[in-house]
Amino acid sequence: MYRVMSNTALSREKIMLTPVASILDTNAIILEGDRYLDEGLRLMQERNSRCILVSHLGEVMGLISETDILFKVAQENRSPHKVKLREIMTTPVVAVHTQTTFEQALAIMNRRKVRQLMVHAYSAVLGIVTKDDLINKINSLMSQLESSGQTK
Repeated sequence: MYRVMSNTALSREKIMLTPVASILDTNAIILEGDRYLDEGLRLMQERNSRCILVSHLGEVMGLISETDILFKVAQENRSPHKVKLREIMTTPVVAVHTQTTFEQALAIMNRRKVRQLMVHAYSAVLGIVTKDDLINKINSLMSQLESSGQTK
């Protein structure tokens, strides 16, 4: 028995099969773990980024999000120029390949309870995809479908 799908269902399904490479933030911040948070904060502000990838000898070992900074530094009244990145990073970093779909990425984020995924190809870091970016892109594409009349 074959299941007949409406244009809306087909379109939604197609959106969810979009690879994360299509919304990849390639301007990821990667800093060595022995650097201080104040440098990371400056770069986050300059690049309008929400996280920092933390490396050791060139290999990404952890991630620092705005939430990490809020709870591990600000709430504890720690000084950013005295906090080394490795002290507050979250490990391990959850990574996916460029062809991981929106649907797969969201499932991984929900299962692993993370809001950012590092995207890689082989051993190279290509960038970051966030849950907010995924949801915003899905909503944007769905709005485009609705305005084009494909969901009616």
